[in-house]
Amino acid sequence: MKRLFYYPHALRGAFLLMGILWGCLSASAGEDYYYDFEVNGIYYQFISGKSDEVAVSYRNYETGKYGGNYTDYSGYINIPSTVTYNSVTYKVTAVTSHAFDECSSVTSVELPNTITSIGAYAFADCTSLLSINLPNSLTTIGAGAFDGCINLYTLNIPNGVLSIGENAFLATGWYNSQPDGLVYAGNIAYKYKGTMPDGTELTLRDNTKGLSSGVFRNCKGLKSIIVSKSVKTIDSYAFYGCSGLISVGIPSSVTSIGQYAFSGCSGLTSVHITDLAAWCKIAFSYASNPLSYAHHLYINDDEVKDMVIPNSVTSIGYQTFYGCSGLTSVSIPSSVTSIGNDAFYGCSGLTTVSISGSVTSIGSSAFYGCSGLTAVSIPNSVTSIGSSAFYGCSGLITVSIPNSVTSIESSAFENCSSLTSVSVPGSVASINNRTFYNCGSLTTVILHNNVTTIGSSAFYNCKGLVSIIIPNNVTSIGNNAFYGCSSLTSVNIPSNVTSIGRWAFSSCGGLSHIYCHVENVPKLEDDIFYGTNIENATLHVPASALESYKSTYPWSYFGSIVSIGGKCATPTIAFVNGKVKVDCATEGAKCVTSITMAGTQISQEKEMDISTAFTVSTYAMAEGRENSEIVTATFGLPKIAGDLNEDGHIDISDVTTLVNIILGK
Repeated sequence: MKRLFYYPHALRGAFLLMGILWGCLSASAGEDYYYDFEVNGIYYQFISGKSDEVAVSYRNYETGKYGGNYTDYSGYINIPSTVTYNSVTYKVTAVTSHAFDECSSVTSVELPNTITSIGAYAFADCTSLLSINLPNSLTTIGAGAFDGCINLYTLNIPNGVLSIGENAFLATGWYNSQPDGLVYAGNIAYKYKGTMPDGTELTLRDNTKGLSSGVFRNCKGLKSIIVSKSVKTIDSYAFYGCSGLISVGIPSSVTSIGQYAFSGCSGLTSVHITDLAAWCKIAFSYASNPLSYAHHLYINDDEVKDMVIPNSVTSIGYQTFYGCSGLTSVSIPSSVTSIGNDAFYGCSGLTTVSISGSVTSIGSSAFYGCSGLTAVSIPNSVTSIGSSAFYGCSGLITVSIPNSVTSIESSAFENCSSLTSVSVPGSVASINNRTFYNCGSLTTVILHNNVTTIGSSAFYNCKGLVSIIIPNNVTSIGNNAFYGCSSLTSVNIPSNVTSIGRWAFSSCGGLSHIYCHVENVPKLEDDIFYGTNIENATLHVPASALESYKSTYPWSYFGSIVSIGGKCATPTIAFVNGKVKVDCATEGAKCVTSITMAGTQISQEKEMDISTAFTVSTYAMAEGRENSEIVTATFGLPKIAGDLNEDGHIDISDVTTLVNIILGK
């Protein structure tokens, strides 16, 4: 069984040719049916995910005025509340889109009190339709549902209806008879009829439950609007193109705002709310947040600059503060567990963000374009950083990524042009595509041995990067991975690499040494070193493969090809006098160390203060050598005399513990 797509009434005629062609193509295979079964002349579809419910549908589709449907519907239609098929009784809860579309002989329809939704264009162009009862169970009326029912003059919209699609009643006798101004359909602000005067200020009536899709579309005269406290939904395109709208008040009752609801509201300067927690719980859709134009959020007429998210908020959702450039600081409490996609997108005035230790995920583009941020400390609870999470944070100098993070998605730090150093924790296995693309100030990158892939353009145009040691477990280096790293002087390619993409080291004009530990000479495209003066560089390779590299293009183009040293010595770990010491016998080697305690810290020092039980992991790396194996050791602190709370220190907290012991607490 096939299903129809929804599309706006204004575009329906554009599908006429498609309908004709489809009819020709399907003719040889018989009719195209849009129902699962028929009982007493009414066609029904099963509803996906609801085994005991069905929707009223139609027989098949042919080319009518707009490529309309073909059914046997005519006269008086009485739809039952239940229907039995193959000894199973189903509840009838919906009328599908186009179910009675262009049924010009239908005069009256009786709907049961089980119907909750009427689909798009369900009764469109039923030109003989004189009456239809809309039951109290009804909650949703789709776009163009009764469009063109020119003889339908009476409509009683139940109070339970919360959503009405755009042009649901266009060109009906009922709508045509309404006076100019804001037309209500039940408790829904349905459509502003006529031309709105410039400078119009509106207050919705107190019992308004929702704003219909496109209710004020292109009402350029609308200056301001007070949305009543009873409104729950603002549907898509509600204020689309209202370029004269300066301010809007969103009450705490609103739970959802549809896509493009405020698109084109170029004159907006302020959004007014009364409850920040309620604002955080609104379900925004694509391009629906008025802040994307207004940029300034007010609570009880005071602009929000230093924002503290209330403890009642558990997540910051999709586009919640999108474009709010007036924000300067944000404090996210321990009640919040996730920061959603686009949550703070374009908050260019944001300079400080405090993320609590309960947050587990930072969504895609969460801080996209927050150019005022200079430092971000990601807590040890976070496991994933979404794609483009910090894209374009051009002021970001430092970022702390804990060992809890297991995935950093593509473009996460793209165009962070001030970022100077980054240490990717050992919990991360892949440097995804464009992760550090165009981070021109990046000079130091520490990659741990768990990394297996470096994606396409991962370090593209990182002009400040001087050297990089690629971990032993890396097997593939993507296209353009280090393209344009003009300050890069040396690269260490480990023995496990089997694939190096095109242009991976192109335009690396400063490259003078490549240490390639791969014994089976990798086969490369001739553009891998394009724009890099390898004829002036030295290639260091295993002695066993020296002659093979000298005879294999493009490796053979290096000015000098020599043999290299072996692997770094395995480092040692010691715990002496309350301090961890790591060391490696290989001259010039650096130990990369991770310490896991109650929290996690990453350090590159040889000596660190420790105050609780812990696990140490370390490996050694050095230019011209392969990284050593990873060494791990776990230590428990010895008991210290007087350390009554066993935290590894003797201080005032031990006195408190002693007092509590004496008092029997």
